[in-house]
Formats: sequence, structure tokens, C-alpha cells
Amino acid sequence: FADYEIKNSGHDYMECSNKGICDREAGECECFTGYEGSACQRASCPNECSGHGVCKSISQIADAYHGNTYNLWDKDATMGCACDAGWSGADCAARECPIGVDPLFKNTYNARYPSYRFIVTADATPGAGSGIGFFQLKVYDLHGQEYVTAPIYADCTSAAGCESLCGVVEPALNALPNEVFAGSAANP
Repeated sequence: FADYEIKNSGHDYMECSNKGICDREAGECECFTGYEGSACQRASCPNECSGHGVCKSISQIADAYHGNTYNLWDKDATMGCACDAGWSGADCAARECPIGVDPLFKNTYNARYPSYRFIVTADATPGAGSGIGFFQLKVYDLHGQEYVTAPIYADCTSAAGCESLCGVVEPALNALPNEVFAGSAANP
């Protein structure tokens, strides 16, 4: 017998990607558990990420992690969950435990948490602008998750208008998901 070398046979096209069974009447694949797509060509995310994450390809997950590039053959076939802040695990079903100052320390009156001061001013010089507009705040939680407030209306045509901003900034921060600013207070 002669020795034969079969090249690239591990990635030959197979019916339903060898990850499902063809329904001959419908002409469609019935994928095995853990696979999806019209030809069962990609791995599915477990438990649809339990409602606490987004199913992404491995190349998308790599890109979201500091712009890394993943260009191997399975870049769009291997899927995984990108969990929401505060959730972890392969299917994002596990709650993360508290981190920070001291996880057992619940007295927020004495703990030192960062506070920020925003100064909003308007220039009354003719041609400098109206002093009316919208702005948004971008914040990051302890997990590095980014949150952006809804547009906040500002009318700084008078001192009273600028001083009333606390009344609209506080609800905008408290409206961010995952209780990023739960119970925050804005002071003029």
C-alpha cells in the first residue's frame, strides 16, 4: 500500500457541520445541544447567557478586551458570553461577590467613597453661546463597565438655572442600570 497524505481533511464541509442531523423532508439541520446556525456551524452560548450577558464570537470578545485581535479559523464559530457587570461564569449565572473598601462594611456614612465635583458655568458674553444645551456623564464601575447617562438638559442662562442642575443630574445617575449609583445624592 502506498502512503497517502490527506491535507486539511479536518475542516472539510460536512452536512450540518457534523454537529446536527439533516431533516430530509424540510431540508434543514436539527442541531445537537450546544450548536446553532442554519448549518449548526457555531457553538451556542450556554443558557443564552442567563439573561445577564450577551452572546458574542470569540473575536468580538477579544476585541472588547483592550482591542486584542483573534483571527484563527474559529473566530466566528466559537461563541461565549460577555457577562454584565456583577455577573460571571460561562453562562453569566453566578453573582459576583462584593469588592471594594471592605465587603463586610455596610456603613456608607463613614466609608470614604470617591466624590466628584462638576462645575457648570455659562459665559454671558455676547456671541459666546446661549448657555442652554445638553450634556451626558460617562462613568465606570469597579468592573470597568462603562455607563453613559441619558442626555441632561442644562439651562445656565441664569445662576438659578445652573444651581438647579442637581435636580436633573441625580435622577440621571440613579437611572443607570445595575444600580451603579444606587442611592446617590447630588448637592449644589
